[in-house]
Amino acid sequence: MNLSVVRRHLEGMLTEKLVDASFRLKGSGRPSKHYAITLEGRGRISAKYDLLLDILTRAMTESFGAEKTKATFASAARILTENVGRRENINSVIPVLSDLGFEPQLRKEGSEDLIISKNCPFAKLAMEHPELACDTLHTIFLREVLDRPNITLRQTIATGAMECIHEA
Repeated sequence: MNLSVVRRHLEGMLTEKLVDASFRLKGSGRPSKHYAITLEGRGRISAKYDLLLDILTRAMTESFGAEKTKATFASAARILTENVGRRENINSVIPVLSDLGFEPQLRKEGSEDLIISKNCPFAKLAMEHPELACDTLHTIFLREVLDRPNITLRQTIATGAMECIHEA
């Protein structure tokens, strides 16, 4: 691989804060630039969050039972709401859902608002535990963040649909 191509990629990674750079002097001449991976860079390369989440979910279910595990996921939805803040209307939740990785859209079906999620940031968890990821975490988060207790889940990616749909 050409050295200029490598440098261009490293500079791009530096801009994204995936690596740090420093100059080192070796003997005489110009100092050389050295790169070191950052914590953010390591997270991109070796993130095993899906595995960790699956293990923790299984351990919670075994240790505490299904109902307490579900209650914990509901609590996590409320904590997420506290972190992002409540939204005054359905349009204002779209940037929040986008930041979380849902690739959201809004649709109207008659007088009903539909919140569409084209992606699931919890996809692996949802495939193993749809009642926790979809029915509890995602749905309760939407209810809480919009202060609409009647939001219901119509379909999920985890159960084979092309998109998740919540009826608001």
